[in-house]
Amino acid sequence: MLRSQENETALVQRSIRNTHRTLKNKAVEKALELEARGAPLEELLPWISGDNNRRVVIEGELDAGMAYCGQVVGLITNLPTVKEVIDDLISGALAIGERLSAMGVF
Repeated sequence: MLRSQENETALVQRSIRNTHRTLKNKAVEKALELEARGAPLEELLPWISGDNNRRVVIEGELDAGMAYCGQVVGLITNLPTVKEVIDDLISGALAIGERLSAMGVF
């Protein structure tokens, strides 16, 4: 996902009124093809099943199923540790507190 762009996503499962945004891959392309020709749910299931989605998420088989994400996927450029996220939150909060204090608000 770190190398993905926002235009590398697609909306799938519209035909069954269960729309999701996912990274484009082989399974997504097949599901979109089936939906475009009006395939019934039974035909879609092999491509949209939870079992296949688990293979994507847990086993890393990126073409096996849906890799759900939002358009923001194109804005993700790094993968910070939990410590880095917490440290950044704390330093940001301290900076805001200092600015409010200087204004006499806090």
